[in-house]
Formats: sequence, structure tokens, C-alpha cells
Amino acid sequence: MPRFRIFPVILACLATIAGYSQFDFKRIDSFATNIRSSDTLTIAELTYQLTQAFEDPIEKTRAIFAWISTHIAYDCPAYHVQSKIKASPVDVFKHRKAVCEGYANLFMEMCSYANIQCLTINGYARTSIDDIVEKQTEPNHTWNAVRINNQWRLIDATWGSGYTDKKVKAFTPCYSDVYFFTDPNKFLLSHYPKLSSWKPEKASLSLAQFYTNPVITDGYYSNNIISFFPGKGMIKAGSKEVIGFSLTMPVIKDISSLTVAIGEDKQRTVVSPDFKIAGNSISFNISYEKMGLYPLAIYINNIMCLEYALEIK
Repeated sequence: MPRFRIFPVILACLATIAGYSQFDFKRIDSFATNIRSSDTLTIAELTYQLTQAFEDPIEKTRAIFAWISTHIAYDCPAYHVQSKIKASPVDVFKHRKAVCEGYANLFMEMCSYANIQCLTINGYARTSIDDIVEKQTEPNHTWNAVRINNQWRLIDATWGSGYTDKKVKAFTPCYSDVYFFTDPNKFLLSHYPKLSSWKPEKASLSLAQFYTNPVITDGYYSNNIISFFPGKGMIKAGSKEVIGFSLTMPVIKDISSLTVAIGEDKQRTVVSPDFKIAGNSISFNISYEKMGLYPLAIYINNIMCLEYALEIK
């Protein structure tokens, strides 16, 4: 399942390292991204080169994630034509292209060579207001879980690799590590597993509730947002009616811009509302006058955090 993101000002690729300060992930990412002669190696040989310098399985897993997310491109033609999908690790490694299943299969294969227990997980993912208005009936995405020190950790190398345009015609590489060892409770808001056993132990979110939320995107994770208002993804309002929004984070810092984009393509309107910070909460208001159904996306520092469906009657 691809992501598509439209940025109102400047494209910003993410590399937000949090929660594992004892590891030098930047160094690992640089090593994995720039490893030489990878075109001449087998999967097993490359995995050895990627991981042999690291002792901790977390570091080895990170090297595999970084290599796949920076060397495998999303296969847009295959997304549209089922017969073009090549999901085996060998095919993905050879052609350097994949849809989500191929990313996950290659990740699991490389983990097996590094003696890291890894599984693929099928489930539901949402990338636009289409997923709010019309719910998926079948799983549409695949990601991974690795078991390290008796703890399962979640990874999505597909979403870590970049994004596509809305029509899934073109892929833009844009490495993001927010989908590496993501908090399981937050991950559930954008990745809902088909098997309930993969839900966090105390999570009460149902699949129906999953689809009523706004669409959760990269900035939600990189800004460590913990709650948002409105809580429902569908917003219905009258013309020029004031709509209130708020975002809560443990720590609010380094916010240089907050923008809201309404509509698409030539009909797209981008505004920079006045916002207030009170404690751990950011609040702002917007209004819109043209009747219709529109995507409404919230950006912090030019990175999309949330997307709503806005219906003006």
C-alpha cells in the first residue's frame, strides 16, 4: 500500500531518531545507505556485509531497514496491474522494486540471514480521505515484526522508503525512520493488523473505530502527538462555520510553522492559522465557505500530521 503526500511549501524527508539513544542510528543509516558493490552480491552476502560490523540485533535490524528503505523503489506499475507484482525476495532484490508485500518479504529474508526472528503482518492501512469515506473490506498492506530480547517490535520498510503521488504513478524516494520500532499503540492508528493477536495487549481500538479516525501520517509520529481533536476523521460544517482543532504532545518545541491545506490540485487552499500553545496543547481555528467534500490536512514544519475529510454543506 503506497503513501501519497502533498506538501504545501517544502518537502522534508524525516530522520527522527527517538527512544534508542544508546545506538548511533545515524552512523548505521549512513553505512547501510552507502554500502558499496551491493549490485554484485547475493541477498545473503549483502546481509553479512550490512550486519557483520554490529553486535546488537537492534543495530543489525536497523541496517537492514535502512538499506531496504533507501535501495528499493515502490513499483507503481505493479500496484495497478496484479500480474506485474513480483513479491519474492529474489525478484525484489534483483529488480530493486516492490509493492508492500515485496518489501516485507525481502526484509524477513534478510533478517533470517542475520539470525533475527521476523514475521510479516497483513492488515489495513489508510492513506487518504478515500479511506475515511469508503472503508476497506480486505487487508491492503503488509509490514514486519521482529522479536528481539523477547519483545516484538514493528517495522514498515515500505512507508520508510518514500511516497507516491495520489494516482500512484510516480514514486519519490524519501527515507523516514518513524516506521522503525514505532510505538505499537500509535502504530495501530495507521496499521491495523488482520489478526487481533498483533494488536497491543491493552488496545481497545476496533477496526470500525480505526476507520473513523483521521488519517495518521508521518508528522504524527515525528512530533510525538498523543491526542488530537476532532477525534473523528469526518468533519461536517456549514459554510464559514468556525471549526476548532487541537493537538497534544508531551513536549512542544521547534514549531516554525503550522499550515492547513484544504482541497486538491488547482482547487487547493493553504492557510497558516494563528495558533495558541497552552501547556502541551496547540489549538487553532479554521473555516471554509465552498460547499463540497474536501481533504483537510494539518502540517507542522511542512510535514503532514493528520488528514480529515471536510464536508461543507
